[in-house]
Amino acid sequence: MPFLLLVLVLVSTARAEAVTIRSVADALDRGVVTTIAGEQLCSNGSLPAFYRSHGFRPVWTGSSSAQLVRALERAEEDGLRPEDYHLARVRALRTDAHRIEELDLLLTDAFLLFGSHLLNGKVDPKRLTPTWCLQPRAGDVVAALDTALEMNDVEAVLDKLRPPGTAYRELRRMLTRYRAAAERGGWTTVGSGPAMKLGQAGERVDRLAHRLSQTGDGAHETWPAFFDQNMHDAVIRFQSRHGLDADGVVGPATIRALDVPIEERIEELELNLERLRWLPDPGRRFAMINIAAFRLWVVDEGNEVLNMRVVVGKPFQKTPVFSSEIRQVVFSPYWNIPASIARNEIWPRARREPGYLAREHIEIVPGGGLRQRPGPWNALGGVKFIAPNDHGVYLHDTPAKALFARSSRAFSHGCMRIERPLDFAAFLLKGDPEWTDSTMQAASTAGVERHVRISRPLPLHVLYWTAWVDVEGRLQLRDDVYGRNAALSGALHERVGRARP
Repeated sequence: MPFLLLVLVLVSTARAEAVTIRSVADALDRGVVTTIAGEQLCSNGSLPAFYRSHGFRPVWTGSSSAQLVRALERAEEDGLRPEDYHLARVRALRTDAHRIEELDLLLTDAFLLFGSHLLNGKVDPKRLTPTWCLQPRAGDVVAALDTALEMNDVEAVLDKLRPPGTAYRELRRMLTRYRAAAERGGWTTVGSGPAMKLGQAGERVDRLAHRLSQTGDGAHETWPAFFDQNMHDAVIRFQSRHGLDADGVVGPATIRALDVPIEERIEELELNLERLRWLPDPGRRFAMINIAAFRLWVVDEGNEVLNMRVVVGKPFQKTPVFSSEIRQVVFSPYWNIPASIARNEIWPRARREPGYLAREHIEIVPGGGLRQRPGPWNALGGVKFIAPNDHGVYLHDTPAKALFARSSRAFSHGCMRIERPLDFAAFLLKGDPEWTDSTMQAASTAGVERHVRISRPLPLHVLYWTAWVDVEGRLQLRDDVYGRNAALSGALHERVGRARP
């Protein structure tokens, strides 16, 4: 029998005397897919080196293993699955004094795998989005394991591997709250029917009042309920949290959002916890765009200083996820029309409509390309912001201001149109005495392109998530405008995740 096959057979058997830490480490070093007591090991790259540094001896004590079991039992609080981390087998082996080395190997593999998932996520984002270019958070899960064992504080060390800051912590807290609500039976279904508004009463209004109180949007003190001003305000709060037109009228879109089963909302929270684990640490000064929320936030020294609406790419011309830094402001920009837009949109219309190029102030440049001259007609408006990236997208003003009033704002070819470009420019050029409100306004309408380099470039993160907790502690939910949740759900719920350490 070949040596590698022999090793695999020995390691895979349930007989304790055939399995040693050294034999397993040797098998993993040789690339053998290895199982312990029926559980496949995942941390193939790290586990052999870890045990080599410990002389191939068991490292887990009764106390530390109990702590890890408690942490794995609570993996669902992070939207992860305890069964991915050998939990059932570990529990069984902890009662068998003759299989100490098997137990030790599974505990180590469980820590390394769970820790890597907390640090950078279970699913590789490049698997779902090949153009993904964000750098994951740096961390050393093997070093974390050594620290956890040395300090005998496994849960505290694992907690430090989670994303820092309030965003992850608050969404995790909301997941726990929603799971508890599901265990109590979920929430009331309003049901389809005519729109409801101020002044109405009836059985569906009663159900609406119950439903709004169950998610903290508002309570009704009298029964049967009456659609009064308090309920109107509660409906507006619910609509605002879901990115709907906040008019206080319970029409079809609002009813659909109200009647999403709590189990689906729980899964959505799990998916967005995973997305948060993919992200780099943004720091204390940055701009962030959430594509699914159609919104831009600017944070300076940890405080939100700007918040504005954004128009993003259409579902078939998606705005990409990426990180960069904004380095230049361009006033009165030319629009250098991408070849695909020129080919598919501009030239066909020019052939149909004589004089179209002149009317739209579009000129042909050397080489046959097209560009639109600066002015009030320009598709980029009066200001453009350059953040170098591989996708050729940028932030800019727009003459189509009416689009910002829409609740769903996926209308662009992939670039990001921002609602208040001069306010954003003022933040970027703050401290430069040349650039006051009046000089920026004048430059944006001068009709002469002018590039201004930013003395302190601003980190930019363009991201995608459909659930988050805002600064007031309210859960915000948005439609999956690019249809990305289903693929992530399938990958996240696979039996065993990837190992990153």
